[in-house]
Amino acid sequence: MGQKMDVSQMDFTQADFGWVHSHHDLLIEISRVEMAMEHLDARSEQERTALRPRLESRMNRLRDELKHLPVLP
Repeated sequence: MGQKMDVSQMDFTQADFGWVHSHHDLLIEISRVEMAMEHLDARSEQERTALRPRLESRMNRLRDELKHLPVLP
């Protein structure tokens, strides 16, 4: 999964919480892509054919990014 962080050694007054925001943002974007994939049935066959591979590719990239974020113990 991701790298573990030793939070007992962190100075939270000066900690960089960018990874927390990144994790949250990735989860939101994954949810958006999942919703878009769920609504493909409402599209024409031509749109589904064009959109499905792009959405699946986007989902794979997002999940890969999520795997490389730090993980709290």
